[in-house]
Amino acid sequence: MAASAALVVVVLLAHLSASARVPTATPARAAAAARYARCAARLAAEPPRPLPPDPPDPPDPPDPALAVGIEPGHVFVVQGDLRKLSADAVLYPTRSTDNVLWFPDGAPPGAIAPPMDAFTEDERVQKLHAPDELAAGGAGPQVWLAQLNSKFAPVPQPNTPLSWFLAAAEQFLTAAYADITASGEPPKNGRVRHLLALPVVGTGAKNAREVSGDILTALLGTLYAFASSSEMDVVLVVKSPRMFSAAQASRRQLAASDRELADRQWRALSRSQLSTARRLARLATAGQLALFLGAGASAGAGLPEWNQLLIDLARDKLSGEAELAAFSRLSSLDQALVLERRLGGPERLQAAVCAALQTSHHSLTHALLAALPVDGVVTTNYDDLFETACLGAQVSYNVLPYQPGWANSDEERDEDGTHAGGAGARASDGGVSAGGGGSRGAKRWILKLHGCVHHPEDIVLTRTQMSEYSDRRQALTGIVQTMLITKHMLFVGFSLRDENFHKVATTVNKALAGHARAADAGVVGGGGGGGAGGGAAVSGRAAAGAAGAGGSPIGTVITLHYRPFLNDLWPQLALVPMEDGDTLPQSDCARTLEIFLDRVSLLASTTSRHLLDANFDGTFSPQEHALREELLDFRRRLLAKPEARKASAYRLVRDMLLALGDDERGLQRTPYDAWANEDVESGDVGEPWQGDAQPLLAGEGAEDGGIRANC
Repeated sequence: MAASAALVVVVLLAHLSASARVPTATPARAAAAARYARCAARLAAEPPRPLPPDPPDPPDPPDPALAVGIEPGHVFVVQGDLRKLSADAVLYPTRSTDNVLWFPDGAPPGAIAPPMDAFTEDERVQKLHAPDELAAGGAGPQVWLAQLNSKFAPVPQPNTPLSWFLAAAEQFLTAAYADITASGEPPKNGRVRHLLALPVVGTGAKNAREVSGDILTALLGTLYAFASSSEMDVVLVVKSPRMFSAAQASRRQLAASDRELADRQWRALSRSQLSTARRLARLATAGQLALFLGAGASAGAGLPEWNQLLIDLARDKLSGEAELAAFSRLSSLDQALVLERRLGGPERLQAAVCAALQTSHHSLTHALLAALPVDGVVTTNYDDLFETACLGAQVSYNVLPYQPGWANSDEERDEDGTHAGGAGARASDGGVSAGGGGSRGAKRWILKLHGCVHHPEDIVLTRTQMSEYSDRRQALTGIVQTMLITKHMLFVGFSLRDENFHKVATTVNKALAGHARAADAGVVGGGGGGGAGGGAAVSGRAAAGAAGAGGSPIGTVITLHYRPFLNDLWPQLALVPMEDGDTLPQSDCARTLEIFLDRVSLLASTTSRHLLDANFDGTFSPQEHALREELLDFRRRLLAKPEARKASAYRLVRDMLLALGDDERGLQRTPYDAWANEDVESGDVGEPWQGDAQPLLAGEGAEDGGIRANC
């Protein structure tokens, strides 16, 4: 820089000398020369300046949606019952409200169905108009009906082009978007984005089931294109485990082939959140993850969180805003006690709470969590929405403490061979009965720590009830202690303020600290397993996690906002806020949580259940095609040797083939068969659900007079 300044001085002086030789000097020229001289003097006196930094690398090309001021929507995939999911608009693949598969209880009261002749080739999707109070107040989503029966297509099956089925989905997205935008209605249940939900169109038995894989891949592409150009979220709801496996496999392949899509899909998540999602997915697939659900998990279904529920109940029992403000400053236990006395006793308070928690549609969060491969769930919630989501995901369950022995008992079975509320429960009531759920050989147990809406007398609300709870339910807290020791607990929607949980966690901390000291002394042997009714034996994972003060966390807490001091209060837990640095509105953080859980679900999903199902050819990678051919060749040789199928080990081989999507009708049963076990997934080829172990619910393409679900 000094050399540059000297050069400038030389140039300026030379210029001045040249000016001096000009015979026609004027006052203006003299003034200019003086300015040059002053500038040269300043440059000569200035210290050297540092060189400017190199220009930054050019940014990535902007997302086309962002370039026009649109924050792209997100595409979710869940396994569940479309009729039970809370959304702003849903697509039913039928033209008629008389279809008992999609309307088992009939059309909504007062709903006006479109006439059949309203469905034309250009307008194959029509809105089901509801009374104004339903349309505006919105317990359920806006329902759209669609013409998807290929016998009405210009080219009937088996030659109906895939584009004909996809056109109905595109018409739904376009029409629902326009209708919601024109209405000005905000998203339901406090979401920050509207949510559109639809099934895998065209894969019913009378449609294009044999090319389900091609339809699925093309449909996902359509949904991604819509979400990238709009501000609405979309959720694809599938029913069978095979379709869910194929859908998740298609998502991975689409992301692998389109870098821009892969980046845009998870743009809302930080690197830390993405890393945590991978860690939780690995724990889930290893069978080491358990869930702990609080009131926040039900907020997306429109249910109030605990403090808000008490304030809502108190409004009619308090005199004025001043008393309500004072009431809001009390602890939740004291608030419940005040309400109990104002309402006239614990029974009336419990009944009021149950009435306030009645809703028919579960949240997207429930659906994302229900399909995770976890066998143990603890919840402080009274509602039954997670149970409803489990039914939709075809996950059988027992609810503790109400069916503690049903998992191993043949007693109390209904005439149809199932338990009320279990995986084979009645479709009309969502499968959740007053019995609370239950199924022999259930894959999951759900511990209702504070009671259930189906058992109001057990609901824990006041400080007195909390104290009585500690005495009466020591066995339940023992289960939670066992899970904290033997599993990694994922907390969703839970504030960590529950006093009973504090006591449980304190006991676990003491146990782990003592175990760590014993491990350091070399006196700890291999740990045994612990289940819902098992002992508190410490697993190898727990021993490693407890070793030393810097051991692995025993759980992960998902919070919407950053909460100062929470790390100091709970050092044994990993805390993951959904806001990354910036302070965001709660609704934005709640949507980030949904995207985070969608990422966990994608990474934890088994993407091999459809491998031997020829209907999903369109979703296989070259490597999967090669493996599939080898397995099919093995299957052909095995079925050609009846003697080999008489071996006791054949059942294990057959179960492996079934788990990979084989059709059990081609596999001969043997004397060693354990086919009656409800854990076996039977007859779930494509959509809809079939088989003895699961309810027959609405299927894609079920047009004009479906068969009523078995009861």
